[in-house]
Amino acid sequence: PASLTRKHLIHEPGFVRRLLLNLVTIGAMVFLFWKVDATREAALEVYQELVFQMMHGAHMLAWWSLIGLLSSACCVVQILLGLLSFGCAGLNTVLGPWRPTFLALSIILQAFIWSVVYQQPWQWRSAGLSSALSCFLAFMPEMVDL
Repeated sequence: PASLTRKHLIHEPGFVRRLLLNLVTIGAMVFLFWKVDATREAALEVYQELVFQMMHGAHMLAWWSLIGLLSSACCVVQILLGLLSFGCAGLNTVLGPWRPTFLALSIILQAFIWSVVYQQPWQWRSAGLSSALSCFLAFMPEMVDL
């Protein structure tokens, strides 16, 4: 079947369309959620707690890069398994179709991160490192395919 041979790379037909569709859908959901007063108030309370927790652990960079890792997990995990002589785990078959969604989430989360740290220049370095790591992990499948 075609789904077994697909690599789910950004240059494959339909990938950019699915990525943009995910970006628009997720972005619209966040926007609409934010526009309803009741959900916005609840979201602000959750947001303030999350910002506190994220800033508390921001020096580790691991959480902000998690979505980038998930968007490339089909590649990174298989590389690690190959290095350990376990062979291919077939993760691309399972996670590959979700890659446009994970990339869209990664882009939205990175935009959110920069909106938070924009007013705090002392955090630009860690946010930049987080964005670079996220980008590297998100596009690892393309790098491996070269």
